[in-house]
Amino acid sequence: MSVEAAIVAHLKADSSLSAQVGGRVFPSQLPQQATLPAITYVRISRLATQHRSNMRAKHHRSRIQFDIWAASYASMQTVKSAFMDAMALLPQASNPRIDVALIQDDRDNLDADTERQRATIDYFVWHTGD
Repeated sequence: MSVEAAIVAHLKADSSLSAQVGGRVFPSQLPQQATLPAITYVRISRLATQHRSNMRAKHHRSRIQFDIWAASYASMQTVKSAFMDAMALLPQASNPRIDVALIQDDRDNLDADTERQRATIDYFVWHTGD
């Protein structure tokens, strides 16, 4: 399982967040007629960390960007709060093992083209596997 798939499974299993967005967690971009609120995600980068005794890196630091989409600022803030609470509980011992997820950037804005409220939150996620 990829780190992205593990994170999405975790987010969808969180009762507080799923009460807000249901299963509306999409890779890359928001579908055109998506019901709001919803979340999109994309991996921005992945850096392999290698120890000199290992021929192949087993540990990675991935930067993953999440966008929270909503029709109103208040709704976006409510979903953002539930999302951040869910991400705080992310570390897991199974494959892939996720050691920690730390916020690197957090910004709110209005998407001028669609007039949707959007929060963009970047995390560094330390993990094993892909």
